[in-house]
Amino acid sequence: MEIGRVCLITYGPDRGKLCTIIDVVDNNKALIDGPESVTGVRRQVLNFRRMELTDFKVPILRNAREKTLKKALAVRNDCNNLTVARVGQLLLVNHACGNIDINYDD
Repeated sequence: MEIGRVCLITYGPDRGKLCTIIDVVDNNKALIDGPESVTGVRRQVLNFRRMELTDFKVPILRNAREKTLKKALAVRNDCNNLTVARVGQLLLVNHACGNIDINYDD
């Protein structure tokens, strides 16, 4: 777990959204931020079990402001690169499978 690592939230109301690790609180939790205007995730503390790490890392300092994070994400363009990555492809498949209605009554 390192500061600046882009993660995918796998559980909770923000499930399926991207976030960035801003600070490591302890062995189990990290302070994350979307930022909200880009990914829809507010700054919050989240358990590591509720997120999946990606291969992308943003060059930011510890406890970076939202404005700094936005600039770093714009330079790296990680949100667009994720759709090519394995995690993004799995997310698209899970989203497509979640929209299929299966009728077990037949």
